[in-house]
Amino acid sequence: MKTIKIISYVLFLAILSATFSSCNGDDGMNGEKGEDGNANVQTIRFQSPQWNTSTHTFFKTMTLQVPEITYDDINYSVILHYISFQSQHYALLPVDNHFINGVGPGFSISASTDNQSSSIRLSKTANVVLPNPTPSVDFLKIIVIKPSNITTHTGNGKALNPKQSIYNELQNARVDINDYYAVCDYYNIDTE
Repeated sequence: MKTIKIISYVLFLAILSATFSSCNGDDGMNGEKGEDGNANVQTIRFQSPQWNTSTHTFFKTMTLQVPEITYDDINYSVILHYISFQSQHYALLPVDNHFINGVGPGFSISASTDNQSSSIRLSKTANVVLPNPTPSVDFLKIIVIKPSNITTHTGNGKALNPKQSIYNELQNARVDINDYYAVCDYYNIDTE
């Protein structure tokens, strides 16, 4: 009796195994090709960021927490800061002594990034005082362009800095990094 149970069990497993291994069907149709990706580009958007309160009459600062920016990004990625005042165009930072709608002439706006934060500084560059109140920022948009896994060499083998490789790629593609919309178009970034 015990032998019959063992034979029945082995026979059942053999039939079950044959059933599942014989499931050979035709491959289905391939799907449509998707859009090109931009996995190496990240955008961070701040709407109406606020200036820090200060008694300084020569400069104002704005500190933004950006946990998406890593130590590696600071060392190897291109980080572009674009600022917009009063629904005007986006200006690439730094801006030195140019007229910006909402700010006026004679000012410098710069950005510095450290691990997980960015600091924006508005300061005077001519014999003018900062506007009072400090002009409000509509948007600050940060684009982080990470290097690809491809190392670019020049001449007889000197490797380019990853940041320089990104700048070279943009220049070769005739992308003006001062133009926020041109950068977004090149990397297929939603501008909203």
